[in-house]
Amino acid sequence: MRVNKKKRQAYRPSDHVVSRESAVSSILGSIGIFGYLILVGASFQAAGNGGILLGAAAWVLFGISVFGMMLAVRSYHDTASIRVWKVVGSITNGAVLLFSAALFVIGLI
Repeated sequence: MRVNKKKRQAYRPSDHVVSRESAVSSILGSIGIFGYLILVGASFQAAGNGGILLGAAAWVLFGISVFGMMLAVRSYHDTASIRVWKVVGSITNGAVLLFSAALFVIGLI
């Protein structure tokens, strides 16, 4: 009888294990989303003249989301943990990256 080595290596006592990378990437993605909501609100209050501080904060959020996306992709290598938080981290960080790219392109126009 053949034993699947991958299955044997992936065994953990609990099936509700969340990998550290996926949890951190989900948290960083939610920080990015809420951070952009705060920045958009501050920009509306400043009538579009937020200045360099709002722009620098947006670049910081972009960097956080890049790091979060790297952690989300790295967390897919852990096959024993649940996949929900991996997907949540990928989606939230991807949304923040797309919003950052859209703001950058709009700023160039």
